[in-house]
Amino acid sequence: MQLTKILIRIDKEYEKLLSEMKISDKRKSHIVGCVEMSFALAQRYDLDPYKAVLAAKFHDYFREVDISEIIELAKNLNVTISDFELRFPRVLHGKVAATYFSANGYIEDSEILEAIEHHTLGEAGVGNLSKLLFIVDAIEKFRIYDGVEALRTEIEGKSLDEAYILVLKRTIIDMIRKNKILAPATIGAYNYMMEVGL
Repeated sequence: MQLTKILIRIDKEYEKLLSEMKISDKRKSHIVGCVEMSFALAQRYDLDPYKAVLAAKFHDYFREVDISEIIELAKNLNVTISDFELRFPRVLHGKVAATYFSANGYIEDSEILEAIEHHTLGEAGVGNLSKLLFIVDAIEKFRIYDGVEALRTEIEGKSLDEAYILVLKRTIIDMIRKNKILAPATIGAYNYMMEVGL
């Protein structure tokens, strides 16, 4: 299936959801980059391209809403908030979006919901679609930060698990270099991958 056909299908099936999506032009570019890379990597890793593109299309649905609104949404949706998420509520946007889509019957596929929920921090034991979106979110073509070009090059030719580990590792190292607090979910994801092996 071609990317254009997938996007036309999504536009028809999720017209209401798309009409209510409030994002900046910069975020729109990021989503375009994620959609394109998700489609390409889904083919490389033999994953469902429709699911990959749909997850990419909606992963940042609540990324730009006010933090107070994110917290309110989380409470209204009975989302469990970890200590880390309470301290840094912006990272809740994926979890809130996944719960919102499921609760309102917009998206029911568990793989897609899992990918949206964990695209920011990663998570131990997630499926391949979640790994793909985590990778894509970090290195799509519009992402700009020190080392992103090297990371894009480094994952070329790697398996999905190898690429996932590389992005997890870069995230952890980057947070340490910036003297920032490490998310337990990211550490857990990395440790899990080290334990299960490749």
